[in-house]
Amino acid sequence: MLHQVALSDPQSAFQQAQSISRDAQDVALPTIVERWARSDPLVAMGRLSALQNASQRKKFQTTLLRAWAESDAQDLFDNLEQIPESLRQNAEQQAMLAVARSSPSDAVGYLVELTAIDRQQNLALEIAKHWSQQDIYAALDWVLSDQFTNESTRRRALSKVLRNLVDVDPALALQTALKQPLSKYGHGLEAMVIEQLARTDLERAIAMLSQVRDGSTKLHAFISAGRSLVQNGGYDRALRLGEQLPDDDQSRYRNSVMWQWADADPEALYASLDEFSAQEEKNQAAAALMMSNFRNNFLSEEQMKNVSSMLSSGSGGQYVFSSTTSSPGVHVDLSDQASVRVMEVVEQVMADRAVEVTIDGAAASKAVIFVETEEVIVNDSEGED
Repeated sequence: MLHQVALSDPQSAFQQAQSISRDAQDVALPTIVERWARSDPLVAMGRLSALQNASQRKKFQTTLLRAWAESDAQDLFDNLEQIPESLRQNAEQQAMLAVARSSPSDAVGYLVELTAIDRQQNLALEIAKHWSQQDIYAALDWVLSDQFTNESTRRRALSKVLRNLVDVDPALALQTALKQPLSKYGHGLEAMVIEQLARTDLERAIAMLSQVRDGSTKLHAFISAGRSLVQNGGYDRALRLGEQLPDDDQSRYRNSVMWQWADADPEALYASLDEFSAQEEKNQAAAALMMSNFRNNFLSEEQMKNVSSMLSSGSGGQYVFSSTTSSPGVHVDLSDQASVRVMEVVEQVMADRAVEVTIDGAAASKAVIFVETEEVIVNDSEGED
């Protein structure tokens, strides 16, 4: 009913909405405000500014400014002085972003008006995103020009453009990335190009790996290709690919590929355990399976015992892996590295499932129970062997 009223008389619909429940208002009012922004935004702003609830007032004022900008950005620019001073900067930003979406080349001129780096960067990224969708080569010329006063902003905008350029001209995307300096952390943009291309043309991405710069850039590019191979069922080929890396990087590469394999096809990884000749490979595969089992619960108690026998032991902590809360479980003494990874995965799964966690005591020994239910129990308790 309110929706129909809002189409012809949003002001009346807004007034009627004041008599419905707060939950119903949260559903109805955004649509009403958006409609009002198209017909009489200044009147709407005045009415919203009179709302007593501060959080509701702020939320709907933001909704109004965004809808106003999308409907008529120039009208919003022209009426900035009529908007409460506390909202003018946001109003101007919304208008600039709306222009960036509809006519990105016209929005470039706004960048020099912005002194705040965060506002400048947000606008530049919006321009890069939409211009590269409309005219990829014009967008590329822009991000490679000297129009940027902040190199970090230019690099982030270039990353946006390159992601779209990969789909149109992968060779140019790679060559452009290779011409850019490494970041202050030593990363080259070509790793991102390889990652993006591996999703749509894996063979071409693999063929380009030889051009990637050494160091962390090469490692990350190889990992992207390797993980894509795993997602496509090329497990053995993914492992062989990593042999092209320097010895120091091969372990990190295999570890990443094993985790991807355990997530993509844990049954196949379990069936392949005996085929790994090196102990490190067995250990990495076993650790990946243990963590995958936390999410998917596919291992039987006997299989978990077999997997745990391949894990490297150490002082990282004692863990109990169990398929049910009543079973004794498999006790494993993990290395520091594996122990840290266990807790990372536990925290992630708990966040994903929004489960409750009980922690008792403050001892070094940890117990993690992998259960079939939504409950996850993590105990820090003394005296467990």
